Amino acid sequence: MQDSPFIVDADWLEKQLGEPGLAIIDASWYLPAQKRDARAEYDAAHIPGARFLDQDAVSDSDSKLPHTLASPQHFAQYVGAMGVSADDTIVVYDGPGLFSAPRAWWMFRVMGVFQVYILNGGIDRWKAEGRPVTSEPTKIAPSVFHADFDKGRV
Repeated sequence: MQDSPFIVDADWLEKQLGEPGLAIIDASWYLPAQKRDARAEYDAAHIPGARFLDQDAVSDSDSKLPHTLASPQHFAQYVGAMGVSADDTIVVYDGPGLFSAPRAWWMFRVMGVFQVYILNGGIDRWKAEGRPVTSEPTKIAPSVFHADFDKGRV
């Protein structure tokens, strides 16, 4: 773990790989000017066991504002289909570790999950350090995610 209660380091996460109750989520999303394709990068190389969270698909599609927080029901259905439970220890990451992972962290917190952390340095640092990655699809079994929405966190 890190000095921040919200951040985990790569050493800690690598030791946890394969542990039951750990949900690793690639929450990468890039602005068009960055010319990076988050889904393609995930498919090519992700942390073993990671699932991909599509920031567009988990947003409120009925809102006229982009990336509006989803309803608790939509969020629960989406992450439950990813095999994530509110009881899991969740580690989110993105490319550089500072943009979309914190947003995913916040979404989980708003939905009542407190065992959620951000990987320090993201997948870019993970790969630069020579840590394991895979292109194999992560095998998941859908689960029931119970959202405990806290409007005070919005």
